[in-house]
Amino acid sequence: MGVFTLKPEHSKNQGRKEHEFAERLQQVHVRLYSYIHMIVQDMDEADDVLQQTSIVLWRKYDAFDATRDFFGWACGVARLEARNFLRKRRTHRLVLSDQLDELMVASLQQMSDGDRDARREALAGCVAKLSKMDRGLLEQCYSKSVAVRDIARSLQRSPQSVHNSLKRVRDLLQDCIRRSLSLESF
Repeated sequence: MGVFTLKPEHSKNQGRKEHEFAERLQQVHVRLYSYIHMIVQDMDEADDVLQQTSIVLWRKYDAFDATRDFFGWACGVARLEARNFLRKRRTHRLVLSDQLDELMVASLQQMSDGDRDARREALAGCVAKLSKMDRGLLEQCYSKSVAVRDIARSLQRSPQSVHNSLKRVRDLLQDCIRRSLSLESF
């Protein structure tokens, strides 16, 4: 059996292609994760789907048309991977219409890094203003990824009551962020 070796020009082209792909993926990484998270609504699951999406993007990178928007292409792949993931898990938390999906992609495309940083800072400030109990609820649900039914059990409340509290806190945060960002624009 012979030893397989790459021709030098093939290695250079492959290295250039890998570098180009890694650079493009790195540029859209945060927006792509946000998009996936909007679909699967769980941070750990979004990580899994992002990893699988990255693998598929790399495998199909030769078919990518460099004149097209990489983020739009990546979102198309991510949407399919997220839907496959949810189908396998049989957890159809959110079924997106094509129109809603297009709106999400468009809004993420328009958001600059500065906008995301400003929103992140506003969120941190708004979370700090929450009551200790509300912050604890958010931490359990989002940082520790504890299931709502388990949170409800530990608080001796119904799962619906916990869902209602989380919605109330999210609404408070959304209003606070909106106010903070509108004050910054003056």
